[in-house]
Amino acid sequence: MADLDFPDEEEGTNEGIVSSLFGPRTAARRRPASATNLPARKPTVSFQEPSKPATSDVRRPAPSFDSSSPLSLSVPSRPAALSSTAPSSSRTLDDLFSTATKPPEERPRTASRRRENVEEERAPQKDHQREEIESLKKELSTLRYEREQDQQLINELRRTNENLREDHEKELSSLRKEFKAEISDMQEKYEGQLREVRSNIEDDIDVVKNVKRQEDQLVSVQSRLENLDYTLSSLKDTINAFGNYNEPVNRVVDLAEKQIEDGMALLRTEKAEFQAKKEKILETLEREIEKMTETYYKEIAEGRQWILNERVKLEAEREAFKEEQQEILSQIEERKMALDKLRTDFVSKEHDLLVRVVNERHQLDEERRMFERQRHADINRMRAEAEHLEKCFLEVQRSHQALQATQFEVELERRKVAELYEERLKKEVEGFERWR
Repeated sequence: MADLDFPDEEEGTNEGIVSSLFGPRTAARRRPASATNLPARKPTVSFQEPSKPATSDVRRPAPSFDSSSPLSLSVPSRPAALSSTAPSSSRTLDDLFSTATKPPEERPRTASRRRENVEEERAPQKDHQREEIESLKKELSTLRYEREQDQQLINELRRTNENLREDHEKELSSLRKEFKAEISDMQEKYEGQLREVRSNIEDDIDVVKNVKRQEDQLVSVQSRLENLDYTLSSLKDTINAFGNYNEPVNRVVDLAEKQIEDGMALLRTEKAEFQAKKEKILETLEREIEKMTETYYKEIAEGRQWILNERVKLEAEREAFKEEQQEILSQIEERKMALDKLRTDFVSKEHDLLVRVVNERHQLDEERRMFERQRHADINRMRAEAEHLEKCFLEVQRSHQALQATQFEVELERRKVAELYEERLKKEVEGFERWR
């Protein structure tokens, strides 16, 4: 920007001539094309939407006029200045309209002050809301962490319970297997002993049967011998009845009687030995059977007692396992109830937090919408002011053009007046010379 420089000489005279000749003119006369180098293009002012919702705190300088000279204005001297961008146009407008009263800037200052006051009032609320949101987020993260810890503890208790149950089941299965194995061993032993007893009894029965068979044979032999004795006695009586016919016959009979007596004596001896042997074998068998029966009853009693002891031990272990399981289940139930309570508290707090967040979001959206409306209103107002300033600039430009035309005309008139003055001075000099 460059100021128009009028001639320094005869400045007061020129101003008086202009005021006396033309007066306060506002319309511009048509001037020659070579008088000014003004552009034919209309100056425009472009505005760009701000990327941030915050308004600028930089205030424009107010337009100023020089009160010393009514014709001394800051106007562009080159065509490039008229087709400049928005910032240069705003600077041009600010330079053109920098006055002491500054009426166009009172409204932006008031609006900016109001916005600053509103933002200063909203800043602590937003900080407080942000702090509350951060604290609620921290509480939410803490509750989630506690919930995860409780869930991990419950899972650990469940795994411990499952491990204890598996261990108890393994111990019970191992005890059952050992018990079944011992019972099967005892049964095998019992069956083996029973088979041995049966085999011994069968052997004894065979011995008794043999003894009975031999006894029957001896009885049959005895009966035969008795029959023979009866037959011999009858024969003897018959022979005695017939008389002693023949002495050899008596010898034969005596020999037969002697043999029969020897056989009977041998038979009685064998029978006595057999009876003694039989009694001895029976006594031995009875003692062995009694001994085996006592051992069998004793082993059965010991096995039953061991089974009872093992059953009592298993029952005690089962009761202890049930009590421990019941205690673990009660702890799990208590933890579950506590977890349910924490979950309900967490859900209620989360619901309250979500409600507060939604309310805060709605409030922030409402404030954002209000801010957007205010921003659009400010933008529209600034556009209106810019258009008004552009109109003022055009009027100033037209005034400047008229001023330049007037300056040109004043210069022409000044030259004419100077020429007339010179001619008049020459004429007066010539007249004076002539008079001399």
